[in-house]
Amino acid sequence: MRRILLGLVMMAFFITVAQKASFLLELGVHHSLLTAAIALLGAGLGGYLARSRFLVPALVMHALLWAVAFYFVYQIAQLTGHGSLLALLQQNAPGFFLSLLGVSCGALIGQALARRRQPNNSSKPTPLRGAA
Repeated sequence: MRRILLGLVMMAFFITVAQKASFLLELGVHHSLLTAAIALLGAGLGGYLARSRFLVPALVMHALLWAVAFYFVYQIAQLTGHGSLLALLQQNAPGFFLSLLGVSCGALIGQALARRRQPNNSSKPTPLRGAA
């Protein structure tokens, strides 16, 4: 459970910092693709740290982060008089679904990489060097 929480914290931290940095750097990449790449890397880091059972918590966190962001965007749109819920959903759907794919793939890839690095904890004793 601690590893999953650590993975979620690192995923949220990485996504937040990377999103802010991408806006400052103005990389010239389509926003939806950049969001998906950042989600892939963030979930990969979280999955690597969690090692197992990270996919569902990562998807829940993804949905919560998008819900919070969408709520604030909708509130701002309401204040300016452009608060069409359907229009906001249409504009944000590609980014949401591409980042959903990124989180899913990243979590699974991170877990797989962590499993590959785990030492073999077999119960067989290791032979001594030079033993006959």
